[in-house]
Amino acid sequence: MFCLTVWLWTRTLNIHGLIGDMWRNTWSDDLKRSFEDEHTCCGYLNPKDSPVLASASCKKKGGYGCYLPVLFYTQIRLRGVYAGFVVFMLIVLAATVTATLHLVFTSDHERVLRSQSHYLLNRQSRRSSACVPSTRPDSIMSSIHEQQAVNNGWDDD
Repeated sequence: MFCLTVWLWTRTLNIHGLIGDMWRNTWSDDLKRSFEDEHTCCGYLNPKDSPVLASASCKKKGGYGCYLPVLFYTQIRLRGVYAGFVVFMLIVLAATVTATLHLVFTSDHERVLRSQSHYLLNRQSRRSSACVPSTRPDSIMSSIHEQQAVNNGWDDD
């Protein structure tokens, strides 16, 4: 997406040349006529630069070219496109940061639980050599909670 944004931005650096070329060579006469009628202009730079003689604006004598109205119209549209790209990139960046933080904190939490369970299993096996400690997850978690209670002074022993 970033590459697409950069490509679009570099293409619009020469917006004046692009629009002029499109007006003269690419746009249909219907499109030019509707633009000339809507903005009361004729031709691109002036009434002699690729006008559509069928438009109502070109039938009048004098007038000005459609260069500025086309430029303003294009700039407004491009601002919307750029704003959309920026918002999308911010959303992607926020999602990436959130996912990365989630992975980091989840890994830390799992690492702490794993080390606590190994500590408690080793401690249990040293206390009673005759008893084999249970390795079921619920007994490990209850042992972790018991150890946390002892560490916090909640144990009544």
